[in-house]
Amino acid sequence: MKHSCLSYSLLAAWLHFGTAWSSELTFVTEHFPPFSYEVSATKQGTGPMAEVVTAVCNKIRAQCTIQAYPWRRAMLMAKSGEVDGIFSFLRTPEREQSFFFSENIVESAYSFFAPTPSTFHYKKPQDLEGYTVAVYGIASGTGIALQDLLTPVANVTMTTDIKNSTVLK
Repeated sequence: MKHSCLSYSLLAAWLHFGTAWSSELTFVTEHFPPFSYEVSATKQGTGPMAEVVTAVCNKIRAQCTIQAYPWRRAMLMAKSGEVDGIFSFLRTPEREQSFFFSENIVESAYSFFAPTPSTFHYKKPQDLEGYTVAVYGIASGTGIALQDLLTPVANVTMTTDIKNSTVLK
């Protein structure tokens, strides 16, 4: 069974076929500033992506709840059908087996950061040889994109951090 996914995108069909959906929908996201984050201990999801989801819910006259959880829990809730949708999410062939994706509504890019005195300048994947690259979560869009980028490159160490807020510390 496929589930709904708001992957930097919205299900455009909702705008057209909104009456076919339940009038109450529940979405999950993760704490991933600036795109989405939670409000204090309530787990209420907010941020630009949540605002877009809320706007669509208003358009189709659905009562929507958005909650922020750790990524693994949000993903399990979405895969099990416990919730109606999940966002923000990188589209991969594996995820396409479980989720329906809409067109993108936000596009973002990844960057490399190095200390000020560094002479590092990235132009091609081979420029990363001999470096350690830190990413937020191996199953995250960042980790997936980096793994793809590093496929032809030797001698690169990839390390992960489970907290988006500490990966650059």
